[in-house]
Amino acid sequence: MSPISHRIIGAGVYEFPFGKGRPLLSSLHPVLDAIIGGWQTSGIFTYVSESYPTFGQLNATGDPVVTNPTPKKWFNTSVFATAAPYTSRTNLIVYDGLVGPHYLNWDGVLAKSFPIKERFRLEIRLEAYNVTNTLMLANPDTSVTSLMFGQTNSLRALTAGRQIQYNFRLYF
Repeated sequence: MSPISHRIIGAGVYEFPFGKGRPLLSSLHPVLDAIIGGWQTSGIFTYVSESYPTFGQLNATGDPVVTNPTPKKWFNTSVFATAAPYTSRTNLIVYDGLVGPHYLNWDGVLAKSFPIKERFRLEIRLEAYNVTNTLMLANPDTSVTSLMFGQTNSLRALTAGRQIQYNFRLYF
C-alpha cells in the first residue's frame, strides 16, 4: 500500500457556433451578432483521489478505521496513545482503509471578443474558481498530542469558496 493518490486533470475550450463566420446564425444583424456571436467558454476540471494520512510513532492497539468518517471524527482516536520516548516504532505509517478526503474542483471562464478596428479588439471575461463551491478538506491531524487529533478542519492549500472575477482587456 502506498500513500500516493491519483490525479485526473482535464481542460477544454468551446467556441459557441453562433454569429458571423460560424455555422449557426451567421447572417445576424450586426447588433445582434455583437450580443450573441463570438462567445467561448473554457474550463479546468481537477480530481485528486483520497490520500492516506501518515502517522508518526504511536502506540496502536486496534484498527482506527471508522465506517462513516466526519470532519470531527475521521478515524478512531481511542486506539492510539503516545509512545514512550526512545522506543522502537510498532505502528504502521498508513492504515489500509483509512483515507483522507478527496479533492474535486472546476474552474471556468466565459469570454467574448469585440473587434474595434483592424488592430484593436476588446475582450470581456468572466472567470469563476471553484464553480461548484465545494468544500475541500485537508487530511486529518495525525499528531496524538494535538487537540485536533483525528479531525480535519483545515482546507487543502489554495482552496476557498467560489470566487468570481470579471475583467476587460484591450488588445492592440
